[in-house]
Amino acid sequence: IKLLNKVSEQIRQCREKYGDYASFSEAISILREEFEELWAEHKRKQLDFERIEEEICDCLTVLFKMHDDIVVKRNAR
Repeated sequence: IKLLNKVSEQIRQCREKYGDYASFSEAISILREEFEELWAEHKRKQLDFERIEEEICDCLTVLFKMHDDIVVKRNAR
């Protein structure tokens, strides 16, 4: 639940700062960047679980926002 609350807050902040994703390609590019950051944490010799949790949260934020911006809003038009 704590993680979902954090994701929800990050989505709110992203909406205020950037608005909706302009396209599916933009959303995928951002997701790829966030996943690459998570992957980099995975490859470290000494795992930092706080950083891993932050990167997971960032990936989830992009995914949930992508769902809302691309699937829900565009499908409703």
